[in-house]
Amino acid sequence: MSATKITRAVASIALTACLAVAATNTGAQAGTAQLGATPRNTDFNGDGYNDVAAASPYYGRDSANWYVPGKAAVLYGGPNGLSGHELISPEPGCTSYDGGGAAIACRFWGLTLGAADSDKDGRTDLHVGGLGDVRALGWKPGGITKVEEHRSPTLAKVTTPALVAPFDRQPRADVLVLEEGRISGWYDAQTPYYSVALPEVRDVRVTETTYSGVTHGDVDGGFDQEIAAIQTRYLTDQATGDFWVEYHLVVVDLWEETAMVNELAATAFCSSTQVCPEERSKLAMGDVNGDRFDDLVMATPGRNVLHVWYGSATGLRGGPSYTARDLPWLSLDVASLAVGDVTGDGFAEIALGRPGTGWTSPGLQGDVVLVPGSRSGPVPAAAQLVSQDGVGPLAGPAAGDPIGEQGQGGDRFGATVSILDVTGDGMGDLIVGAPGKKARAGMLAVVRGAAGGASATQAQVVHAAQLGLTAPNAGFGTTLLR
Repeated sequence: MSATKITRAVASIALTACLAVAATNTGAQAGTAQLGATPRNTDFNGDGYNDVAAASPYYGRDSANWYVPGKAAVLYGGPNGLSGHELISPEPGCTSYDGGGAAIACRFWGLTLGAADSDKDGRTDLHVGGLGDVRALGWKPGGITKVEEHRSPTLAKVTTPALVAPFDRQPRADVLVLEEGRISGWYDAQTPYYSVALPEVRDVRVTETTYSGVTHGDVDGGFDQEIAAIQTRYLTDQATGDFWVEYHLVVVDLWEETAMVNELAATAFCSSTQVCPEERSKLAMGDVNGDRFDDLVMATPGRNVLHVWYGSATGLRGGPSYTARDLPWLSLDVASLAVGDVTGDGFAEIALGRPGTGWTSPGLQGDVVLVPGSRSGPVPAAAQLVSQDGVGPLAGPAAGDPIGEQGQGGDRFGATVSILDVTGDGMGDLIVGAPGKKARAGMLAVVRGAAGGASATQAQVVHAAQLGLTAPNAGFGTTLLR
């Protein structure tokens, strides 16, 4: 079955202080769906429909041109799906910092994508950044305007993208990064760079800490966001010189000028029946059990385990509220994880992107497993398998082929996933990135949400070339706002 394509082309643009006016639909109804405890609002152009942001941070990179500016794209939502787009690039002469503090040309734009109101005008702004810089862009009457800009060598040194949300009980957006022993960035759209020390790891054997799998959400209904991450601790025994690594699942809650850290699990206390976080564990937040609090989901491939900690007025409890073990489809690596309500029933689904599936020739076609939510938690037995070749149950024939693209080796379908209602019908759409599609040009697939899960009949496909991303190795869909 052929997929519906984007039909309205919008010219490629470069970021300046004021860009071309974004089209709006003043007659559209607000389409922001409640996808968990915190409403998702990515309506950048103010037409009442959520928009999709995706990026090609390594756009045009090759052996002769390694440090490239990168490009981001905003695809406008509407009642019939995506229609129209904007391309966003650093303006000529844009400068940032490297890890040593030296000024360099902006590079790898799109490594950070965020959505929040930075200037308190009631409209969502797009935050886009690369190595060393993050900028907030607002869709204003005169065009797309730079609302704020932040630059720091710290952003060029950390391995995780910057986080964008209200974290400190103030309504304006914060732009933060987790670094060695600290959480740092810009609070309430203020320019000064501020750093808060995380509670000290009281173990003299710890020589370094790093973070992975970073996510955020509102787990206690306080309207500010908490941060969850896998903390990797590198330890050395002072007497013997022995070296080893531990993984800790931590949740960080900011309060004024302090940070409180709640440790939920650690490999130091791991067994076959306990929680065993790993560096490759993936984290996401959303309201799986429908109680209006975001829940923390952790998928650990290789161990074949899915854990969920339910949110509450007092936050997350120490032990997981839900555990499913021996899930065979979690034996392969999961590259991406997202949580959102695809069916519109108030219980969020869990989407797990597996770009490495299809190891037999030609290999790496990729797919997505979509696990329904319910009042009692995830329902793996009712999970769907979504691929370029069909949508259906995990076991059994596909019910339909809405995407209409044949899976090819190296597509890496599922490298990025998001769940976002772009049509305003109250059901989240499953958005999947395949950055390896068409010789690494890249592609997005948007599978419509339906009462039974991901639709087996309705999808939309966006190829890099349709957006004007024509350079070799565009890698469109490498980064996806979620």
